[in-house]
Amino acid sequence: MKGGKVPKPLNVPNVTIKTRNGTVGVIGSGLKRFEPPFALEEIAQKAWDDFWDDIPSMLITSASQVVLLRWIDAVNKYTVAAREFDESPMIEGHKGTMVLNPMIRMMGTAFMVIRDCERQLGIGVMNATQLGLASTAEKARVDDLTKEYETDQPKTRRRRRPAGTDPRLDDDEL
Repeated sequence: MKGGKVPKPLNVPNVTIKTRNGTVGVIGSGLKRFEPPFALEEIAQKAWDDFWDDIPSMLITSASQVVLLRWIDAVNKYTVAAREFDESPMIEGHKGTMVLNPMIRMMGTAFMVIRDCERQLGIGVMNATQLGLASTAEKARVDDLTKEYETDQPKTRRRRRPAGTDPRLDDDEL
């Protein structure tokens, strides 16, 4: 870029320019909610529904849709493997001895995929914060709490402390 100026975007809705570093951020351009292309276990379905009610869902584009589908598939596989492992943590091996259920390996693989996808999608407080999503939501919540606190508190005036008194003393001791 010549002269350090940020190019002005064309007349595109929902586009903002961060002039501090010149990056272009797209706000609220996410895909509309859609159903996964396969049946989900109850826990995975709840995770899917909760995702669409959360802020990261606003960032899903057609390009990142594959990451979302990979995530929910891994959540579903993890749920199935965990249930099977919980039912029988030890199974009979091919030599007749008891061995650890191989579903534990499937759970580990699914967990790694879940963790990687959640990092990219901004799921979870730490991941959302790293993507700059949590600060907006947290600020809104802090503002709401502040309003609630201010409306719940009676308006009382504090007595002014006489000059020369020890600030460590309680107001009752004055």
